[in-house]
Amino acid sequence: MKNKKYLVLPAFALVALLGAGVVSAKGMGGGMGLEFIKNSDPVVVAEHFNSNLLEKANILGISVDQMKTKWAEGKNVKEIALELGIDQNQLHEKMQLLRQEQMKNNLQNLVSQGIITQAQADSRLEFMKTKESNNKFGEGRMGGMGRGMHYNK
Repeated sequence: MKNKKYLVLPAFALVALLGAGVVSAKGMGGGMGLEFIKNSDPVVVAEHFNSNLLEKANILGISVDQMKTKWAEGKNVKEIALELGIDQNQLHEKMQLLRQEQMKNNLQNLVSQGIITQAQADSRLEFMKTKESNNKFGEGRMGGMGRGMHYNK
């Protein structure tokens, strides 16, 4: 029974991350999601920042160096997308697909570790897809607590 306690907390934390969503582009991190890790270890902050840069660069189809330059200029994902000729609907679709892929991978990890069943993972993925399609993009899930995909319509 003691071992189950140790599995519940990481599983809960991971499920919370799976439900994390979109927050405002006007956050303290300048659109890189740094406002949620301001008291973290510098290495963690750097890894989070790099991960967000790579994620956004991939969504926009630009290099990480180009993304860094745009970020340094104070531009958010929406502004960069518009510069690149990516309309709001296309950006929304790209970001939604990325989040779904991340959810699927995280859930599969929980299944492979024996924390949840495949049926539970499938059910949760369907729930998250339905919930996401019912939310206005940009409002975020869980009260705006998110991984840092910053975009508002």
